[in-house]
Amino acid sequence: MSTGLRARRLSRAALPPLSRSAPFARFLVALALAAALDCGAARAADSDDQESVIVSATRVPTPAVEVASSITVITAADIEARQERTISDVLKDVPGLNVVQTGGPGGVTSVFIRGTNSNHTKVLIDGIDVSDPSNSTGAFDFGQLLTPDIERVEVLRGPQSGLYGSDAIGGVINITTRSGAGPMTLVAGLEGGSFDTFNQAARLSGAQDAFHYSVNVSHFHAGATPVTPLDLLPAGEVRNDDYNDNLTLSTKLGYDITPNFGLGLVARYTDIHLHTTGEDYPPPLFVGVPAAQQTTAATRSISRSARACTSARATRSCSHGSARTGSRLSTCATTTTAASAVRPPGASRLPG
Repeated sequence: MSTGLRARRLSRAALPPLSRSAPFARFLVALALAAALDCGAARAADSDDQESVIVSATRVPTPAVEVASSITVITAADIEARQERTISDVLKDVPGLNVVQTGGPGGVTSVFIRGTNSNHTKVLIDGIDVSDPSNSTGAFDFGQLLTPDIERVEVLRGPQSGLYGSDAIGGVINITTRSGAGPMTLVAGLEGGSFDTFNQAARLSGAQDAFHYSVNVSHFHAGATPVTPLDLLPAGEVRNDDYNDNLTLSTKLGYDITPNFGLGLVARYTDIHLHTTGEDYPPPLFVGVPAAQQTTAATRSISRSARACTSARATRSCSHGSARTGSRLSTCATTTTAASAVRPPGASRLPG
């Protein structure tokens, strides 16, 4: 079978001189170096993944390469690189999760893992079950949690009822806050932007001998978030922008009595003020339209937990918390108290 093509050997004189091909040669060398650097970075990333430790999948520190469950780990560095200020923004990019938020920032936010109900997700903050007892379903409202004091988020997808009970049919979201280490450090931030956004955050952390501490103050303010589409407003009605003001104080204290036994205290205070736009059903058609007056809600909550932990090696993480490779946990006794005061939506009205 003939293809109609003929091979021809080029003479030495037909080859381009070296001086002309030098730029092309330099390009090939640069391309080879870039490929080598990419391979090195990929190997370094794989090494980091192999050295990372997962706790929520087995409730004991386990190397990530030995965990068979579907899990996503988000670190404080990832959150800062993406400039995400609320936990709902952090979770929206996690595969297998559907994050549903009502209105603008601070609105009621639910997370559905792999199609299960929102109350089928176990949510832990520093090992504390933060299910909302004031909610008829007990589901946690993710719209109230800010990120400046978060160190690590583990999202475990799939049924985990054998380890966490019936609340974990969809999965587990384990949130670990920052702990103190090293010399005393003060970090503060201030930012502002569109939609009347003005945020502040400060953190004081460190360690002195066996005592370690971390104190955080976060304030998130979004005073004018346009949520209601203009084409849905009745003639002559002005759009009311959503308003959210969130002040969060948190602390994490610990004292290592011995290398294998320590005491800890975790406390969090949250004060939230929301203005949202509801719906009205005016006659005669009784068709839902944006309400002319906004609904306000104020929530104040306090939670604290005292813990005594024993471990085979020194660690500052209790059960469900993150730990370094080689650390092991055995026993942790926790006493938790929580209180909240809520003024439900519709308790007061603001003029439109």
